Amino acid sequence: MSSIGHRDVQNAINKAGARWMAGPTSLSNLSDADWRIRLGVINREEAYARSKAMAIAAVPVGATWPTSFDWRDQGKVTAIRDQLNCGSCVSFGSVAALEAKIMIQEGFALDLSEGDLHFCSSHGANCNGWWPDEALDQLSTRGVCDEACALYTPGTCNDCVDRSNRTVFLAGHHFYRSRDTMRLGISNEGPLIACFDVYEDFKHYKCGVYGHLNGDFAGGHCVCVIGYDDDGQYWICKNSWGELWGSGGFFCIGYGQCGIDDGMWSIDGPISIPLSLRPKDQKDTKDNKDSKDKDKDTKDNKDRKDKDKDAKDHKEGAGKEKDRDMAFDPIRLQLAQLAQRIEEVAQAVDSLSAQVAQGKSFITPEERPTIGEQALQQDKTKKP
Repeated sequence: MSSIGHRDVQNAINKAGARWMAGPTSLSNLSDADWRIRLGVINREEAYARSKAMAIAAVPVGATWPTSFDWRDQGKVTAIRDQLNCGSCVSFGSVAALEAKIMIQEGFALDLSEGDLHFCSSHGANCNGWWPDEALDQLSTRGVCDEACALYTPGTCNDCVDRSNRTVFLAGHHFYRSRDTMRLGISNEGPLIACFDVYEDFKHYKCGVYGHLNGDFAGGHCVCVIGYDDDGQYWICKNSWGELWGSGGFFCIGYGQCGIDDGMWSIDGPISIPLSLRPKDQKDTKDNKDSKDKDKDTKDNKDRKDKDKDAKDHKEGAGKEKDRDMAFDPIRLQLAQLAQRIEEVAQAVDSLSAQVAQGKSFITPEERPTIGEQALQQDKTKKP
């Protein structure tokens, strides 16, 4: 059992005039071993040192942020979870920030698997601690599946059978080292991930703005920072010890307390989300779009084929119509034959006129047949 109880802590609070209250919580009666195993940050300073290369130390010129902000007011924070007696707080804090980022980016909530991140990744299937920067690297390269596909069981990797179709990836992450950049990051981008030193009095926290008063150092812990308040000088955090601890699972901690703002990590979007994890209306929208596109392509192809066929039929029909007109219209055929005979008569008249002009006529004008008789005679000679 702990060497100090919630009454001891409340007495210290009253004496110091501190801004928080202690009381019985879901962790108050845990043994020291079970209590400390939940504190799974191995070494904050090592993680900070590795993250310096991606640190954003100063805010951009002209940047502003509100004096207070809480993502719960925007409805962008998922439900409180319980890591149980396991040092998986890094995975819970990281997944909490990722779930919030998805709600901000996409407008819907996902329940992602802390177990898949902590026990099935490079960390290994155990309840040992971890570092946020390595967890975030795994979320970028390996991703994380949904809780339904890999249920959380402390120390056990429950393989997700259809993981390739149910995995979410983040684009990357960066690191904040100043309080201004942290507040700007929270209000403009989303919740952050933070680590801090935990003492015995913290497990008896009920509400208010926490500040360490008594008890021994217990270990390092990781949480999701969802807001802040400049007037009250505190951060608003989402913990992973269930709803029966703290203020429904949340807590506030003063600026600078226990190293909470020595450094914080931010999740970069856009977040890659497979279609299988999207809401049904989004799936239907995509399916309908694909179906409409397919139907349009089919209709376009049919229209093109019909148009080509019409053009071909028109061309062939025009030729057939011309042949048909000449072969089966007797009136047109007779007119063509008559025109040919008239041309022949005209040629005969021209020939006779030339002979008369040259004095080569061998008949008298009285004996010369009329033009009509000559044409009739020529026509008779052509008939069988």
